Amino acid sequence: MKKTILLFLLFAIIFSAKAQTFEGTIKMKLTYKGAAAQMMQAMSPSEMLFKVNYDKMSLKLVGGMSSMMGKIISDGKNNFMLMDSQKIAFQMDDTQEETEVVDNENDVKIIDLNITEKIAGYDCKKYKVELPQTEDENQVKVFYVWMSENFGAKFYNPDSQKGNPTAKAFEKLKGFPFKQEILMNSEMGELTTITEVTELKKEKIDDSEFKVPTGYTIKSITEFSIFGN
Repeated sequence: MKKTILLFLLFAIIFSAKAQTFEGTIKMKLTYKGAAAQMMQAMSPSEMLFKVNYDKMSLKLVGGMSSMMGKIISDGKNNFMLMDSQKIAFQMDDTQEETEVVDNENDVKIIDLNITEKIAGYDCKKYKVELPQTEDENQVKVFYVWMSENFGAKFYNPDSQKGNPTAKAFEKLKGFPFKQEILMNSEMGELTTITEVTELKKEKIDDSEFKVPTGYTIKSITEFSIFGN
């Protein structure tokens, strides 16, 4: 259970903002398909709420067991997951220790499916991404992504996930992922996680949104437990 939650969070921070031209709020819905879908839907987020101020980002997960956690924040240099009930900020920048490093970026295969769909008012191109195989049974093997090049922002921070094959794929892709279908195995069986942008709002976001609150203790993400320590 803990590993499944961590894998979801690690995937989320790939989209730390960097050198953005966009400031505002992005809302995404999450749905699930497959043998593990019913259980995953009950315990996992149903919505992601991004707040972006150029090179800073916060992510609020809504629904399921995510109500026990606070925000994921990036101040442009460091990433943290907040546990408000414990007043702990788990630093996520050392997450590459939990991911198998793949040095050969040519093992990442990106296929342009020549399909364009309009999502949240933006034209998006659909790609299939095949990742190199590893011994990790829970690793993402294949995902589909709908990218918009007209949004004016690229939500990927290459410094946050060096060596991660998923991160390498997004480094090659242009634009912002308006929709994704992520296929993987979990402890509960086969699972497809679907994320899709449902709302975009340009607005001023205060810098306080991206700071660790006063009085929080900073710990490594390796010490994280959703049920407390």
